[in-house]
Amino acid sequence: ELSETTGDAIAAQKIQLPASMRDIETFSEFLRLSPAIQDAAMRMSAEELTALCETAARLKFYDGELFEAVFVHLRCRIRWGQFDITQVTAVASHLVDLNATDPEVFRDVTQWLLPRVGIMSKAQRLQWLKLMAAVGRRHDEDEDFEIALRTTPLPGGIDVTSSDDFMVCWDFVRTGSCPRGDSCRWNHPAK
Repeated sequence: ELSETTGDAIAAQKIQLPASMRDIETFSEFLRLSPAIQDAAMRMSAEELTALCETAARLKFYDGELFEAVFVHLRCRIRWGQFDITQVTAVASHLVDLNATDPEVFRDVTQWLLPRVGIMSKAQRLQWLKLMAAVGRRHDEDEDFEIALRTTPLPGGIDVTSSDDFMVCWDFVRTGSCPRGDSCRWNHPAK
């Protein structure tokens, strides 16, 4: 007698995935393909994992079992340096859109990005400040990453500290309050 898990694995092997995760067009198609996607996740490139997160966010599809497996593969590929800055930023943005922010994935992403902040564009840095505010987790590593985003000169040596965008408290902008209170070093714009 086959176990349910073995039966699911056999069924997943029989389902043909599209050439790209971006080719999945409907919620029901994503649902039908989920077992095969979960099975294939370990073989997906960084680009296909990015496309998977993008498609899931576009279709508003979240399955805990599927994404638990996807998170493992995201973390491995991040640590192995298989993603680029644009891809990890897209993955993080799509996970925030899905409200599927895994703390370990975000920790690995921010640790991987920290030494690369100096080559990140202004737009990428501002997007990360907004993502960090949306995630709402605050660890020492998060604070180090946030400070680097706000203070490391932009490519070409452009000083970021003179830009109001980098000095605003994105927690305050997003929620109307600041978890750091009076000890916050960033600007709280008038409402």
